[in-house]
Amino acid sequence: MSRARRAAILAAAAALAVALLAFVTYDAWLTALVRAAAARRGVELSFSSAQVSGTKVRLVGITAALAGVRGVGIRADEATVFVSGLSISRVDVQRPVITVSELDLDGLRAAARRGGGDGARLYARDATATWGAATARGVDVDHDPVAGGKLTAREVTLPGAPATGAELSWTVSGDETTVRVPGRLEARLRLPERGAGSAAFTFPEQSIAAWTGGRHPQARASGALTLSVPEGAGVTTGELTARVDGVRPSVGREAAGLVGAQTDVSATISAPAGAPASLTSLKLTNGALALAGRGEVSRAGHLRAALDGAVPCSTAASSAAGGGLIGGLVGRAVGAALGGNIAVHLAVDADATNPGAASVTPTVRVGCGL
Repeated sequence: MSRARRAAILAAAAALAVALLAFVTYDAWLTALVRAAAARRGVELSFSSAQVSGTKVRLVGITAALAGVRGVGIRADEATVFVSGLSISRVDVQRPVITVSELDLDGLRAAARRGGGDGARLYARDATATWGAATARGVDVDHDPVAGGKLTAREVTLPGAPATGAELSWTVSGDETTVRVPGRLEARLRLPERGAGSAAFTFPEQSIAAWTGGRHPQARASGALTLSVPEGAGVTTGELTARVDGVRPSVGREAAGLVGAQTDVSATISAPAGAPASLTSLKLTNGALALAGRGEVSRAGHLRAALDGAVPCSTAASSAAGGGLIGGLVGRAVGAALGGNIAVHLAVDADATNPGAASVTPTVRVGCGL
């Protein structure tokens, strides 16, 4: 074999080796780019295989978690990642399943501060999300970290309530994000990467009949919640106000004449990092009844509260309409003044994932005399 021929063969072999090396290196480089982009977004990503086609990477058998956030698991059959230059331009996720076992507010707050990573647009199709006994199916998400996005759910199910659809949208302007659920909620969130943040939630008057398991078809509610969010692992504080119409509180037959169908609630909130949120200065007023107490909301969204109050028997007598024990007392003591008090204690136990199962247990002590 001539020297020229040997040189030509060696050159061809070298070119083939370089091409194979470039092919293998390109695939590995794109896969590494995807992992790095996920890490910048605070996503701990793993997958069973990756297939590269041009500037697209198809991931199969995906599991993911949010870095620093407890109780959130994500898995998906597949996702397609689109690469533009040295960054990710778009991510399409098919049939993701999101399971929330714990509401880690501190971790979610830190994740929100991390922002949108490299600005990639996210599409999720036919997702399923569960939190306790609450489930959302057929969820589609279109999120642009620069402008905002939209979420629609084909079916949202709460225990004891009929399944309904849902829709929400959000807009982004600098550090502030505005979230809207038509007829249900408007929220303004400001969570900069540095410095303190804030959140304000407004709930317009709306039907909550489904949340009561159909027991109160006329039930309506409105409210507001404001929060001040510290930069680090400090204490989140805030104020809550709410009004419920169309539901007469269960306070026992002895005090039934004291209450009507409108209840006002207010509370001061204090939520230290990693601990349950405390409800202090908790107040409930309805008719002649004014109760005060405190409560606690666990990280899983479970509320327990206790409130106490007393109504003078003279006030109860003027409010009674002839019903229950008070009505009997009034009937036997016409023209006479009643002394003493009626003491009322309410124990509240509710779960955010199953509001229809909330329990309000009254204890009434009558201390009236002539």
